[in-house]
Amino acid sequence: MGKAKPIKSKDEQSVAHGAAGRAVSENNVALRGPVNGGVMQPEVFTPGWDPVHVGLEGAALSIGGINPWMHSKEWQLVQDEHIVVPHPAYPHERHRAWVYEITSSGQTTRFAAAELSNGVWGFYVPHPATA
Repeated sequence: MGKAKPIKSKDEQSVAHGAAGRAVSENNVALRGPVNGGVMQPEVFTPGWDPVHVGLEGAALSIGGINPWMHSKEWQLVQDEHIVVPHPAYPHERHRAWVYEITSSGQTTRFAAAELSNGVWGFYVPHPATA
């Protein structure tokens, strides 16, 4: 039998890092800020976004009169950086969402989308004051 490895102190425990080098939790929620008692603080959510839908992938929804799932091949990524949004039902949870636009019949609709859990998507729209 091999020798047991010593347990690391809180200061020595490693934290997983995402592609951008930022610490992430098990559910890929970005973490940042000072370590308090060995726990990273959650990333603050991006202001100016309102939740409009939570549901299964492909479920009926309307954003600006357009169902994004009916135009899923037309989603155009608007910015390289993600936004951070709270889960509508569990506001303490933070999720990365990407901002997209769809143009249909001459109308452009902007929204953010995040897979909140396996097959469950959240959609967000810019707050009217920031749109």
